[in-house]
Amino acid sequence: MLYAFDIGEARMLCGELAKAQPHPGMMAYWAMAEAETFDINVPTTAAGERRGALAIAPAQSYSGQADATERELIAALARRYAPGSIDVKIDMRAPCER
Repeated sequence: MLYAFDIGEARMLCGELAKAQPHPGMMAYWAMAEAETFDINVPTTAAGERRGALAIAPAQSYSGQADATERELIAALARRYAPGSIDVKIDMRAPCER
């Protein structure tokens, strides 16, 4: 669903999985954060940034039990949502609307 651009549905289903299985759901938390990184139909918002940062935190807390690939994916999104990591937001639609 995430890559079919049904971001809201992806976020909801990953949230349900994370609640049902908190430890095995660490990648569900990652996916919730990933869902906030892009949406080709809507510009990034401050609310989405907050949701992403809040979603990656539980994944980080379980990352010690993750395999190497999962740890790298979690660490990458943690850097993405770190305070000050993104100073300028780019509206990807702007070039198309000129």
